[in-house]
Amino acid sequence: MAKRPRSKRLAYIKTPDITKCIFCGAMPPLTQEHIFPRWLHRYLPPVRAKRYHSVRGVRNPSEDDFHVIKRMGDIRDWKIRCVCEARCNNGWMRKVVEDRARPILVPLIKGEVTRITPDQQEIIAAWAALKAMIAEWNIRGHVTTHHMQRRHMSQRHVAPDHGWSIWIGRFISDPTKPVGQRYHPLWESHPFLLLSDKLAARRTNEKATYFNSQSSTQVLGHLFIQTLRSPMPNLIPRWRFAPPDGGTLFRIWPRSQVSVAWPGQTMTDLDAIYTTNAFMKFVLQIQAQQGIS
Repeated sequence: MAKRPRSKRLAYIKTPDITKCIFCGAMPPLTQEHIFPRWLHRYLPPVRAKRYHSVRGVRNPSEDDFHVIKRMGDIRDWKIRCVCEARCNNGWMRKVVEDRARPILVPLIKGEVTRITPDQQEIIAAWAALKAMIAEWNIRGHVTTHHMQRRHMSQRHVAPDHGWSIWIGRFISDPTKPVGQRYHPLWESHPFLLLSDKLAARRTNEKATYFNSQSSTQVLGHLFIQTLRSPMPNLIPRWRFAPPDGGTLFRIWPRSQVSVAWPGQTMTDLDAIYTTNAFMKFVLQIQAQQGIS
């Protein structure tokens, strides 16, 4: 039986000290960046909540750990003070990434029939990677992106070339199913520590105090986005999976060379739940092979 989530404050589960812009290194004052920009709110569920729970699944070399982080306010208003205003927030982040991605994302979020070119896929991937890089700064110890990858993003405005994989699919939850069988989070993340074979042999009894890899999921209207990152060589290319109900997922990063006829087969609640946890299960299999229990 799966371990039930519990409210637990570990040593690293706290707001990190952000002393400079996470992208360009500029000193304060810093501005807050919305994980869900205001233009997106009209496409999200209309019910506003006074608080939200973030369920985090963490895999340590010595144990599985789940904990619930409680936050006041509506998750749609989630923002993190971590970027400078002139160069980043109101510069390339808005003018290059956000403004280019918005007209491409809206038809996908609304579930409309369209075609996504390789160039458009790259723009969507850059937007998804940017949001993932910012969201992980919400909790100390969950920052898994290397600072050179953030610099790469700020200079080239594309997702990192190595160790990242981004997938998208059309998702519709079944309102006739019991709430417990539906997939409805707007954001879900699973940070974890994955060791090389050499390090795993040395640290089998050591508990993780930091993470180097992460899987995160965004659900924006009818658009499902899965973002994976890990520094382990060849890990991302080795991962293969198929949603159990026949839903279609398209890999848009690393860059594709073909256009995508959208939407493909719609993902169900079962597909979404499976996909969200599939990469974590894949990692656990690797750790089992390493002798990490």
